[in-house]
Amino acid sequence: MPATTLLDIGADMLAEVHKRVSLQFALRITCKALRDACPTTEMPLQSGYRDAVVSMRVAVWAHEECGCSNKHVLAERAAEQGGEEVLFWLYHFAHHTFSPTVNMAAARAGQRGVLEWLFSEGGVVADNKEHRTCDGAAEGGQLGILRWAFDTMGCSVSSVALVSAA
Repeated sequence: MPATTLLDIGADMLAEVHKRVSLQFALRITCKALRDACPTTEMPLQSGYRDAVVSMRVAVWAHEECGCSNKHVLAERAAEQGGEEVLFWLYHFAHHTFSPTVNMAAARAGQRGVLEWLFSEGGVVADNKEHRTCDGAAEGGQLGILRWAFDTMGCSVSSVALVSAA
């Protein structure tokens, strides 16, 4: 039977681990799991970032102490999971500029609050040339997000997104 690691359990179970064991031990095993998931010489496994974006404190710690330094992947995972406080930290303290794929990830996952934050405070420009938000909403089947993006920006949907939405 293969060994179970922290990457095999969900965020809810990870929270239980942190409640039941000493904080120092929990941080040590979490850091080891994140280091295993985020080797410094290769592209980090995206699953390693999924648990890192559960809170700003964990994201900052994973970024600074565990070598999960790919801010782009961290931003995408935070956008997918509604991690506005992680995005806030990335933008204001880690001085990260968000790429359009972050909008796309948030739209695909139906994270309207994240999109509103990105366009109001996160340095993302909302105009009719921005199509990734509409593409992500179409790909994710997020009709409410698609309507919001049309109304807010007048953006268009690419033919690729329409095909994948169908």
